[in-house]
Amino acid sequence: MNPYALLAPPVQSWIDSQGWTDFSEIQEAAIPRISADEGVLLVASTASGKTEAAVLPMVSRILELRLAPIALLYVAPLKALINDQVGRVERILSETSLTCAWWHGELSPAQRARILRSPPHALLTTPESLEVMLSSTAYGHGALLGNVRYVLVDEIHAFAEADRGAQLVSLLARLEESSVRPFVRVALSATVGSPEALVSWLSSPRNDAPHLEAIVARGSRPRRIGVGVVPDVQDPSLTREERQTRSLVRLASVLERHASGKRCLIFTNARAMAERVTAELRTRGLDVHIHHGSVDQAVRRQTEAVFRLDGPKTIVATSTLELGIDIGDLELTVQLGAPATASSFMQRLGRSGRRADVESVGYLYALDDDEMPAALAVADLAHRGVVEALHPDSATLHVLFQQVIQLVRELDQASPARCFDVLGSAGPFRDVTQGTFDDLIADLVEDGFLELERGQLRIGAETERRFGFMNYRDFYSVFETDPVWLVRHGSDPIGSIDLRYPISENRENIFVLAGRKWHVTAIDRSRNLLLVEPAPNAKIPRWIGDTVPYSFEVMRRACELIAGETSPLEHARYSERMAPQRSEARRLGIDPRTFVVAPDEHGDVVYTYAGFHANRYLAGLLAASLKTVVSAAGHGVVIRGGAHSVSSIVDVVREIVASFSTRAALKDAAAAGDSLPLLGKYAKYLGRRSIVHKRILDLNEGAREFERLPLAQLRVAAAGSLSAAG
Repeated sequence: MNPYALLAPPVQSWIDSQGWTDFSEIQEAAIPRISADEGVLLVASTASGKTEAAVLPMVSRILELRLAPIALLYVAPLKALINDQVGRVERILSETSLTCAWWHGELSPAQRARILRSPPHALLTTPESLEVMLSSTAYGHGALLGNVRYVLVDEIHAFAEADRGAQLVSLLARLEESSVRPFVRVALSATVGSPEALVSWLSSPRNDAPHLEAIVARGSRPRRIGVGVVPDVQDPSLTREERQTRSLVRLASVLERHASGKRCLIFTNARAMAERVTAELRTRGLDVHIHHGSVDQAVRRQTEAVFRLDGPKTIVATSTLELGIDIGDLELTVQLGAPATASSFMQRLGRSGRRADVESVGYLYALDDDEMPAALAVADLAHRGVVEALHPDSATLHVLFQQVIQLVRELDQASPARCFDVLGSAGPFRDVTQGTFDDLIADLVEDGFLELERGQLRIGAETERRFGFMNYRDFYSVFETDPVWLVRHGSDPIGSIDLRYPISENRENIFVLAGRKWHVTAIDRSRNLLLVEPAPNAKIPRWIGDTVPYSFEVMRRACELIAGETSPLEHARYSERMAPQRSEARRLGIDPRTFVVAPDEHGDVVYTYAGFHANRYLAGLLAASLKTVVSAAGHGVVIRGGAHSVSSIVDVVREIVASFSTRAALKDAAAAGDSLPLLGKYAKYLGRRSIVHKRILDLNEGAREFERLPLAQLRVAAAGSLSAAG
């Protein structure tokens, strides 16, 4: 049936006012499904009309069924994306009697009160704000959301492998548990390598829920990709800092040639690099703006607003602009440093050439010679259209810790059986067994987080002590927030820097933030506040969290490239710069079918090129076997300490690769020990039983990646032994 005919007259009027003559492929497929109250995952390239494909039929159904507010719940991963999308939804609603509003941490008390008095038909929010609405007495423990019929999750891939995604799907299960009818769930993504896995993870646990199905658009926009290396300075007479400064100047010169006269978006993997590049480009007279998580939200909004205006401009950003915030048409995307996945690079590349008839143009620069194989691998995979499969966690125990407590807060009291019924079948906890759940509850009670009386769980004193500060403000999120200095110029907030950045009353303190140079004029340690004025010279502030956890696919392709394969994107200068690494790989005997063990200045290295998750698993097994410290990176694992010869390490790794029973035994030993770091904000609060379960679940995640290797044909050798034998 013609999608237009399925839509309500006010929605048709809006379409007419836009001058549409037809629907996009994704809209043709999605509108009939959603109009029939079927759930869908929509996967299509940027600017393909996914948002309209979802919202138009939902709005139409709300009008036809005369649904009471709040009927549509829209969830996005970024506050900036919500701020951007609320205007888009409002424009769609302009021909109707329906209203919409946004709700997140920047909402004022007066705005909240207005929404509570007169709820909108559509509410745009984040998982954290949704948690507040369900857990807080002030908002009736979710009563505001009692009429929700449709749930729209934007940029679902950003949630899928993150703790926030586990929290979101758990929240939907909690909200839906008290609903008369299940929700129609719709999700949007531009880049997904495994839509079926996402569908399973997001689907409702209710038996009467609408079926959820993936719709993947066939077409994709053409891509033009180039690779390069940051120009380096090798002068041994210079200090390391002087070489870095001169390299930055050379890099800025290259970027100036790319960006001059264009609308350009430059991505970096680290906030410090974003600051360096912005400050340097501004000295060259370019119209440059900055966007990252430590820049104040008012500055970020100004950057977004300015960029929507016509004319050549440049934004330097981290992942905060990777998602679908509308900043207008772009001519070029530049990525500095290899991102962790080809999917991420393709998402960023898709920000340029947003019109259907324009190709996406992007360049990826390795920051140094060591990064060249990974950078070329990412670009090569993106050029071929390879997208990593997503594997949403189905046993996120540390998030389940938080969600059980929040569910008990929401209900005031609940039996363990009810908690398991509500949460246990939700996607993020589907593989948590009854025994593991019982141990979690036992730990929560034993450690005082919950009390169990007459079969009912209630909030315990330890929960109040640990998380009750300022009305549980920090307990609504599942991501860590590092303590920071707040930076202000007069009454204008600039952003924040790591509290560990050395600030002293006895010397001049200077740094770069928001792409500008500042010196500190006053320090208020009681409020962690720095008052600043512009400064002519400055250092870059230090932030944390910039480690790149390369994917399995990126590292496997990087191994092929250093072992001698070439990429069609590889030009002569790049090959020349990579030649020493290829020569070293030949000397060591590195190839995709071999794990190589070699001594290194940091210890002994097992070169696997298996990606971060597989290597974390291998590190856990080796630590359990060798009784020493083993850490993981993308290219392999590093063994520090202990009197282990290379040959003995080869023997242990060879046994791990060859024997499933060895891997199983060492996994149990690693879970029972304390050598494997616990990941997740609430993991450190888990009890003694749950910690073992958590380690096993974390190791299982890495095992899945490790066992993608060709284990039956994999060789393990000391460095150079295969080459010498050959």
